[in-house]
Formats: sequence, structure tokens, C-alpha cells
Amino acid sequence: MSFALLATGLTSCLKDKNIEDQKYGMINLNANKIIELNSDDTHAQTTGLAFVNRDTVINFVAVRLAAQEVAQEDIHVTLTTASSASLISTYNTDNGANLVAFPSTLYTMQGTGLVVTIPKGQREGYVQIKVNPSKFDPSSTYAIGYSIASVDKPGYTISQNFKNFIAIIGAKNDYDGRYSVTGTMVDANGVYKGLYPTEVDLIIVSGNQVLYYQHEVDYPNYLVENISTGGLANTGIAPKITFDQATDKVTSIVRNSDNAVMVVGTISKFNRADRSLDIEWTLGRWHATEHYTYMGPR
Repeated sequence: MSFALLATGLTSCLKDKNIEDQKYGMINLNANKIIELNSDDTHAQTTGLAFVNRDTVINFVAVRLAAQEVAQEDIHVTLTTASSASLISTYNTDNGANLVAFPSTLYTMQGTGLVVTIPKGQREGYVQIKVNPSKFDPSSTYAIGYSIASVDKPGYTISQNFKNFIAIIGAKNDYDGRYSVTGTMVDANGVYKGLYPTEVDLIIVSGNQVLYYQHEVDYPNYLVENISTGGLANTGIAPKITFDQATDKVTSIVRNSDNAVMVVGTISKFNRADRSLDIEWTLGRWHATEHYTYMGPR
């Protein structure tokens, strides 16, 4: 587009009454002070807590004044969770997620609950809750969907784009995450070999335990490859790994289905500096020696 055409387009837009009335376009934040549920242009945010037995008060949702100046008075914003189930369902569908509603028995509202104050001289106020992460189901990721219901004073506009927000929360230990795995898995019968490199999730079971999940092929157990045909076979093994949290050494590995005990190699240890994991185990005909490189949260 030429500069002349661009200039013409801008001139035309500036005559648009809807922009002048602050209904859309480049909104003048001084003329139309906006109340929204976000602080970084997102519609959802996750709070990850350590899986520990400790009461913790957190800022769960930020209520924000989008304006050139800070609040010139205390602004009281009322939120509602009436659409929470619908918001969570839509989020799960759009993102391939599996969020579940955060049970009210797992948190206590603080302060004035769903009436949030943006204090004079500031831009944000918060919904605060108190939680004890050790009471969470570590296999679940919880969520609450919030919407802005009202503002107690005139002169403020409720954002239509950021009126709704999903607050996500879960508990994880230090070992939980997604890893790239290299190594060997030897079949004593000489029929199969391990699949490497691959991507694996280690999923929190408790404060010092994680459960193996084959992320790359979306399967709970170790799969192996037939050396002759290339076909895949299920070993039936999903290791549940227990760590000594003081030393980060692996103290035990069992098969999740029946708690059959594996022989743990001495190299088996979590390396806190780079969040990698070296692991060695033997169960029946299978012997694995592997290195897990941390990729990020799962």
C-alpha cells in the first residue's frame, strides 16, 4: 500500500463515529478507563505450587485498570464465577487441555472475596485465596473461570475482550516435567530394543514420586521395537520413581501396575543444576540405562 492510500485510510477511520465514541479502534485511555481481567494480554494464567504441606496465600486473579493514569480513587470491581464451567469447557476444547473445576474445599477466599479493590494510586487489585498444596490431587490441574460483573463507580468501561479470565492452579514437585530421553533398553532375549530418542513425561504422584508416561506416542508404558521387523511391543512397564528429596538420588523404582520392585542402578539421580535425570533399572528381561534432558513443564 502506498503512503497516499495509507493516509487516506487513516483519515477515513478518524471520521468514524464509533471510534470517536470509544466503541472500538485506538481507544483514548484517559477518555475511557477500562477495567479488565489480565495483566499481560492473556485470557488464562497458571499458578504452579510446590507440593508441600504449607498454607499459602496467593494473588489468584489480577483486576486491572487500563488507563494512562493510576487510579484516582478506590475502585471496587465485582467478579462472578457463574460462567466458570462454560469457560473451562471452552478452554479445554480449544487447547486440548483437561482442566477440572477447582473444588471450593481446597481453597479459602481472602479479604472481600469476589469484590476486588483497585486502590487509589495503583493499577491492580487481586482476588486472593489461601491454599495448602499438599491437599491437591497431584494428577489434576484445577481452574476457575472469572468474569467482571460490575464496577461501583461511573466513568469506567468493562473490557469486552478481557472481561473473562481462567485462573489455573496445580501442584508439582521438582521432578515433574517433560524430558527428552536418550539411552538403551536391552532385552535379555535379544528380540527387542528401546525407542530412542523419545519424549517422556514424568508426572507427579506425591511430593517425591513421579510416574513415567510415554508422551511422544501418547502411551502409559515403555514401548520397544522388534529388532528384526521394526514392529512395536508393549512391555507393560510404567516405572514409578521415588526420590530422596535431601540428596535427589533415586531410592526406588516400581512397576506401577503391580508395584513389582526394580533393581536400581547407582547412577540413578536427579541433577538439580540442569534438571536432568540419569536413571538405570532392571526388571526381568529388561535393562534400561537412560539420560533425561529437561525440556520444560508438561
